[in-house]
Amino acid sequence: MIFGDLKTVLRVSIPVIVVLAAAIAIFGGTMVTVSDFPADGLALPSLGLMSLFFVAYILAILWMAVAWHRYCLLAEYPGAFLPNFHGDRIAAYFGRMLMLVLIAMVIGGLGSFVIGLVIGTGSGSFGVVGGALGLTGMLALIWAFQRLSIILPAAAIGEPLTLGEAWAATAPLSMPIIGVLVLLLLFSLAMGLAVGALTLIHPAIGMLGNLIMSWLQTVLGLSILTTLYGVAVQGRDID
Repeated sequence: MIFGDLKTVLRVSIPVIVVLAAAIAIFGGTMVTVSDFPADGLALPSLGLMSLFFVAYILAILWMAVAWHRYCLLAEYPGAFLPNFHGDRIAAYFGRMLMLVLIAMVIGGLGSFVIGLVIGTGSGSFGVVGGALGLTGMLALIWAFQRLSIILPAAAIGEPLTLGEAWAATAPLSMPIIGVLVLLLLFSLAMGLAVGALTLIHPAIGMLGNLIMSWLQTVLGLSILTTLYGVAVQGRDID
């Protein structure tokens, strides 16, 4: 899906590429922290500018996500320069993503609270058991989040799913999804090592490598969601 049609992937990614290129040109690729700001408040415009770029980046990611889902599932090709902008689908995508994040936060918080009550916060074996339960709960939450996330490509193409429908549709793929998550973890670790090696060569090369790897991971995640939706809901073959 990615390297077999890299030209289209790059065209769909143009909003993100433009925003990142503008950010690098303006900020010079440097990280600005609160401790860097002078006490007289002269840096407040920089904060505003960074906030503006953050909003633009989120919008660009959503724009790219909707365009990629629609290309893969509806064969909707991007325009001559920019992918088609579907404001209503982007808003729906953002709303469902926000809903998933809030649900995950609530469940994660409740899970941590329950583990804290049952195990306690002591050290020794209790701490080890609590850590193991916490890790298991986190992995289970990520697995459930992945299954429910097919509501995102559904929103992108205008065929929304309920959470219950998404959960039922992905039930036959429960075990394969675990395998995919393991492969994603290994891929992320490999990319992190690669970026670290590039940074040792030169910080600028490392920064560029980090941007490329982040973009690749984003497109890969979107492609996995698209595939899950196509197989689980539309009944497509994995090939």
